[in-house]
Amino acid sequence: MRKLLLVFVFITISSSVFAQQSNFSFQTPPIVSPSFSEGKSDKKFGFLYLTMEDDGSLANTDIDMSGGGLNLAVRKALSDNFAVDFSGGVFATSGDIVTPGLKTKQDLTNVNINFNLEIQPFKTGYANMILFVGPTLTAVSGTVETTELINSSYNYNGSLYGVQGGIQFGLKAGAVEVIPFMMVSSMSGDITAGGITTTVDAFTTTSYGLEVMFFNTVSLSSILQKADSSKKNEAGIKANLYQLSFKMNF
Repeated sequence: MRKLLLVFVFITISSSVFAQQSNFSFQTPPIVSPSFSEGKSDKKFGFLYLTMEDDGSLANTDIDMSGGGLNLAVRKALSDNFAVDFSGGVFATSGDIVTPGLKTKQDLTNVNINFNLEIQPFKTGYANMILFVGPTLTAVSGTVETTELINSSYNYNGSLYGVQGGIQFGLKAGAVEVIPFMMVSSMSGDITAGGITTTVDAFTTTSYGLEVMFFNTVSLSSILQKADSSKKNEAGIKANLYQLSFKMNF
């Protein structure tokens, strides 16, 4: 009987832990730079540091996670007005999530892949603009540890998929280009945790950022990303991302 009770408690905790948060998804805008020319290809490689916290929308919930990652974006210009791109990134974070009656330590790995169509409405020597839209896919996996009621540790994994779109500007002055951007994505999917599969309802992630590029090669960017809650009993997520990138033409 005691063994059955422990199994029941473990299953209950496993379900509750994942119910804490299902909207862990973060990504950088996939655009290599805010302008392109017919027949040209570009790629950008970046190093990323990020922090995550709850947005305060749910009382007595505290999220404190941080980590880093790498990402790559590649673009091929089909004409002076249209281009296609691919981007992907690998991110790892670790930290604590505290909700009423439950505290867990979580390690999370996030692999993100995007494909986009880019539209360049105008391009001048001083100002440029790009619109982009396309599908996005995120694979998540991680480990949860808790000492509440019983000591337990288990893995979870799953996938989130949807569509993203955004806009990016470029304002150039000599060797420096200032690049503000905004991106919105909508995602849903399924996660399996502790032997329990949970459907992740659609949630929206909005990103605002500013990138400064030097000599059309090296850039620094800061991004604020907010993921709305996908359930009534979970908090929204705020992520701050800081990136150092290197752009190459070929």
